[in-house]
Amino acid sequence: MSDNCAEKYSYQIEKIMFMVEPVYRDDGETLAAILLKLMQADAERL
Repeated sequence: MSDNCAEKYSYQIEKIMFMVEPVYRDDGETLAAILLKLMQADAERL
């Protein structure tokens, strides 16, 4: 795991606020790819 696991990010898309804390392996998917999948899944529920 990366040493920067304590970093937290927040993203706002319209009225939805996404709080992201990276806790995945360095050789896994990128943060952008994971975030995109989460936002797409959440948007499909609306």
